[in-house]
Amino acid sequence: MHLNNVYDRKILLSQVYLMKETRQFRVYKHKFSSPLHTAHGVWAEKESILLRKQSENGQVSFGEISLTPFFYSYEINDVMPIVRSWVSGEDFFNNELVVSAMGSLECELWKEEIEIVNCNPVLIAEISNFNSTPSAISKSFKKKIGIRRVEEEIEEVKRFLENSSLGSKLRLDANESLSMKELLTWNESFKDEPQIQFIEQPFPRDKLEELFLVQEKIDIPLALDESLVWKNDLSYFEEQNWTGFFVLKPYLLSDWKETIRFLKENSNRSVVSTSFESPFGYECVCRCASYSGVDAGLDRNLFRNSSIEFPNHHQNPLRPFSVTSSMLDRLWANL
Repeated sequence: MHLNNVYDRKILLSQVYLMKETRQFRVYKHKFSSPLHTAHGVWAEKESILLRKQSENGQVSFGEISLTPFFYSYEINDVMPIVRSWVSGEDFFNNELVVSAMGSLECELWKEEIEIVNCNPVLIAEISNFNSTPSAISKSFKKKIGIRRVEEEIEEVKRFLENSSLGSKLRLDANESLSMKELLTWNESFKDEPQIQFIEQPFPRDKLEELFLVQEKIDIPLALDESLVWKNDLSYFEEQNWTGFFVLKPYLLSDWKETIRFLKENSNRSVVSTSFESPFGYECVCRCASYSGVDAGLDRNLFRNSSIEFPNHHQNPLRPFSVTSSMLDRLWANL
């Protein structure tokens, strides 16, 4: 893990006192323990801008501008002027990721751990490469598809299901890489297999209309994920009667209040997922996931050996709020 040095300092720290409110930011970079291969390319390092606010009453909250290649094209220098304006006291923003970060600072999830007593534990779906033995704890598994020939991947999935426990679920994540023909091939192969929970985002995000049409013609449920980034209006999908699942990355959605509302009202088909946030953003996402009744997509293995990670973030199930604001504050002071 290293922090950017673009501005001739190893750690960027800026703050201003607005009456009694304190605003700070830091630039954060964290290499993955191994590169992440997706249908869009290879992702090897997480970059973010971290935000900290201490309100007039002393409450501390954190936000994260979660720079995510393949979904948003913004880089650190694109959003740094906006961050500096925020630190100096401005509160008007026209960048989706900045709006999201500011929304997380203000959301209910930082209210001094008030939910910890009644907070639901969060089970995590295990990302599987099918070359290792599945965890005895996990009941949900996720496999990326659309990377090799469809026939090869189907045979691999069949072997996995033959060796998996009854009652477990497998999610197939296509990352917008399937053609209509390939999707129908997957459906024909597994239409009578109850262990396939859903196929996630089979088509490119600009083919949403085709997804709405095909969901009525196939047997395997579908899930939307990064298509929500550009549409960015969860109520739209409710109004259009999307019958499948939703995979939500809160820091890629601009309205945290709306995201939390949606989760509470659609908990049986909403999967909270990570964009590989820092420990600060990840804790907020974990807390958000406690509103869902579906196993989360919050695998943290890409950071497992890092010295700044909290062991609590590598448990299954997760216990949201077990990483407290004071623990995060101590980490902030030591970065």
